[in-house]
Amino acid sequence: MSLCMVESGVVYADVSPEPRLRADLESLRRQVRDRDAVDAIVSLSRVDIIQSPSIGSLVLLHKALHERGQRLILCDMGMATHCILYVAGLHRLLDVADDKVAALALLRRLQKHKG
Repeated sequence: MSLCMVESGVVYADVSPEPRLRADLESLRRQVRDRDAVDAIVSLSRVDIIQSPSIGSLVLLHKALHERGQRLILCDMGMATHCILYVAGLHRLLDVADDKVAALALLRRLQKHKG
């Protein structure tokens, strides 16, 4: 996983495909927990398919951020992963954008409505 700050208060993670995905998401959850007030954008560009344990880690990451008033936005998602998350009902829980630029724009809109 590569992780960087794309702007103040926003981390961007490009996560690994399965079978490393779950570990990347858990590592990201620990890292954002240890930082003050960060939103997270997660690129799933290298993820062809997402398995149940990784879906669980994704939900835990969302919950950890949401409890602190922060956001998780997924981007660069392939069709198979998108369909799996939709069938799992997570399309109602998770914010999704086409790419990093769109994710940053969505994050700004969400922050504007929050404050």
